Amino acid sequence: MIRKMEYKDIDKVLSILAEAIVEGNSTFKRKVPTVDDWDKGHIDECRFVKVINDEVVGWVALSKGKSTSPAYDGVCEVSIYISSKNRGQGIGDELLKAVIKESENNGYWLLESIIFSDNTASINLHIKNGFEVIGRRKSIARDIFGNWRDVTLLDRRSDYY
Repeated sequence: MIRKMEYKDIDKVLSILAEAIVEGNSTFKRKVPTVDDWDKGHIDECRFVKVINDEVVGWVALSKGKSTSPAYDGVCEVSIYISSKNRGQGIGDELLKAVIKESENNGYWLLESIIFSDNTASINLHIKNGFEVIGRRKSIARDIFGNWRDVTLLDRRSDYY
């Protein structure tokens, strides 16, 4: 079941993020944010979880784009994470579809994702859902293991705006 994220889900959401940080293949983050910081950084109406047997196994959320100019108010960045034991089951596809629909219902016209270039599963998931590769940044930052990583930039413009 895909449903709106609730406050009771936050510990599991952060646990899945912690797993991704330790793995080092999907985020440059070095530590899990506090509940308050995570909450402030993500748009309330665009947060979803996938639940299997009463357990949150994946989540997706949008955050405002990097620019503070009001001209960019409709631009959001996608964060999507699936627990390692539940990957490859179509959960990412379900979550991404849900957040795309909700983003359009709330007037967001452009979704962007920044993905490690060797994370082809995530890149392909985004392309399957209408994202386009718009570029690549080479050796943009070091991952948790100290390795320089390239990222692929993708975006998806809503058909409604």
